[in-house]
Amino acid sequence: MAVRHTLDLAVLIFTVGMFSEAQEQKTEIKRGPAPITSPASGHEMFMSYGASCHRKGASGDGPASVALKQAPADLQHWRRKLAATSRP
Repeated sequence: MAVRHTLDLAVLIFTVGMFSEAQEQKTEIKRGPAPITSPASGHEMFMSYGASCHRKGASGDGPASVALKQAPADLQHWRRKLAATSRP
């Protein structure tokens, strides 16, 4: 019976160790200046400056958002709000 408890404890410690190691892996964030974009293209500017934090869909959960102290805004919220008030 003691052998079974020892084996169960070993499996538990191994499992907890694997999960804690998996959680420590972080997304690598590229640091440096963003590429220069044309002010005439709002889409191009967003993809260069905003998509890393807000994601391409503007939902605020981009890959660089985990490194920020405050979460980026969900810009889709404003799009949905404006769509609800627009008139035909």
